[in-house]
Amino acid sequence: MITVPNFESFEDQITHKTVFFDGGKLRVTATNNTNDWDCIVKLFDLNGKVVASARTYNAPKEIEVNPGIYKVTIQALASMEGIETYKEIEEVIIKAEDITPISHDFKTGNFEIFTKVADVNIDAVVTIKESNSGKSVGGTRKYLKGAKFLFNPRTYEVKTQAIGVHKGKSIQIFTIDIVQGQLTSKVVKF
Repeated sequence: MITVPNFESFEDQITHKTVFFDGGKLRVTATNNTNDWDCIVKLFDLNGKVVASARTYNAPKEIEVNPGIYKVTIQALASMEGIETYKEIEEVIIKAEDITPISHDFKTGNFEIFTKVADVNIDAVVTIKESNSGKSVGGTRKYLKGAKFLFNPRTYEVKTQAIGVHKGKSIQIFTIDIVQGQLTSKVVKF
């Protein structure tokens, strides 16, 4: 339903008012360490209803919606893990026939881990928590190869436990510091 304010009609006269249905566009640029990144973008109206969503596929994305005020969320994809993989931007104003730009740059560093007995890779389970919050942010079973992660820069607690033929070896727990744009490697020897 559309309400047209300040419209009057008069007897024996033709009256008209031009109504425009022009939308506005939101241009979203989502990056990781300044490189284009794959993300899910959602726009919410003032009632909290999702009115549009899109995926960036590693390139800036334009989304056309009715003019208004929106909350925009950006969720990083492509194996980014940590506690900063989601961004909310409140009160984004989109005007008719205009393009509103927003951007967010996620920060990450790489972590790789190898578990070995006598310099031979072994099967193990790796679980990772962010140290300050204790929140679980990643984990995997390595099988007989290394495991790689993409984390936000922070300090993490890593727990490794050998399985398979080496089950019963001691559990090893250590901390690592992830630095933006750098690779941190760890070899755990059982």
